[in-house]
Amino acid sequence: DPSYSYWCYDSAGKPVTRPEIRTEQVSAGQTQILKPDKSYDESVPISAACNLSKPGEYRVLLTRQDPDDPEHRSVNSNEVTIMIIK
Repeated sequence: DPSYSYWCYDSAGKPVTRPEIRTEQVSAGQTQILKPDKSYDESVPISAACNLSKPGEYRVLLTRQDPDDPEHRSVNSNEVTIMIIK
């Protein structure tokens, strides 16, 4: 979904997002409207949004602005920790 923003950090808290890649380029699907108690899964290669080229621990989370919220607040995903070993 092109409305997602990816936030990627190394173990020191330094951002590792690839700014030259736009969110639309890593989207695998389109916006989904869900009914209560329903879910939606989408697979996106996180390396397309985050520079994970060096070994180490990375933290990743996604945000998306709620289009139905009159105050335009964002909804955040759970933070995921990724360990790259080479």
